[in-house]
Amino acid sequence: MRHTFNIAGTCVCRDTFGMHEDDGGHAVVSHANAFSPLFSGEKPSSVNMEKWDGNQEGTSDFFRRCALRDLTRGIFSFLEEHDAEYLILDVGLLSWDYLRLEDGTMLFNTNIALYRSMALCGAIPAIERESVPFDCMPVQEMKARLERYAGRLLTLYRPEQIILFEVKNAFVEYDEKKGDVTFYPENKRSLRTNAWIDTAFHVMRQALGDCHVVRLPGNVIGDASHKWGSMPMHYTREYYDYALKAVSVITEKRPRREESMLLDALLCSCEERYAERLAAMDNARIMMNMYGSGEKPRKVFSKMKRLGALGYFYARYSWYRLFSHVGFGSWKERYVRKKKVYRNIIGTVFRG
Repeated sequence: MRHTFNIAGTCVCRDTFGMHEDDGGHAVVSHANAFSPLFSGEKPSSVNMEKWDGNQEGTSDFFRRCALRDLTRGIFSFLEEHDAEYLILDVGLLSWDYLRLEDGTMLFNTNIALYRSMALCGAIPAIERESVPFDCMPVQEMKARLERYAGRLLTLYRPEQIILFEVKNAFVEYDEKKGDVTFYPENKRSLRTNAWIDTAFHVMRQALGDCHVVRLPGNVIGDASHKWGSMPMHYTREYYDYALKAVSVITEKRPRREESMLLDALLCSCEERYAERLAAMDNARIMMNMYGSGEKPRKVFSKMKRLGALGYFYARYSWYRLFSHVGFGSWKERYVRKKKVYRNIIGTVFRG
């Protein structure tokens, strides 16, 4: 059955449909990207529309519209104008840095070339700071802002009409031409980013009440040949097939218990496909990519031959999990932090 969707979030949600013929048999009514959920309820910036329309420099028409919507804080009116059965959203936008205009307006800074051009021609106020960190505020303030954002969304859609996607940066990407898996160079930032948006995801999940949730596979892999380029949130085809099936389960309007069981089964199946993809590869090359050259890779490879890749990683890192449970005080906190780090990195490559 064909259903209609509005999307407010990253391209992960949009590509769930766009990576399939005819949007997977559904209709995406509108897609709002590149806006700032944390600042969506603030005062809009002043825009000289004559100069804005007269300046054709910068990015695509789609991102020009997204930038103008961010400037005018028009996300809620935009969603209200486009009628759809469901709203799909994620908090992946919170992983991007901001820029600040002289009037104090905070904006999503992936449109920075456009904003520079518009500030130069006088269409918008001058730029005061081009890079403000994504986690520029205390966690409690972030939570309060997200709760207000969720509250506004609930004036437009009932919880049962909202589908919240869990998204994070992948730590590895697969190059189909080379048959290789490598780590992204910005993984140190991704650890910090994922912790921030993981908190945001749980805040939104609670604030949106009985909304539907599409969970992210723990070992999701980025695609080096993705149609929109290589980025940690541009996943391989396995993810988009899984996510579309999850959306179809949700739109069937089954009892929530049955829906939850089916979604769990789909998630498990997707994680198994990712594990099979990696297991079929040259494990020695994976190890070399992870550890570089020298004596350590040879020792790792030797252990791997005896135990297998999955067995080795479980044996190598499970003691962090043990001490994170049985320790106490600052000693325990240290191993809790280590456990989170290794779970993020190793869990992305090997299911476990």
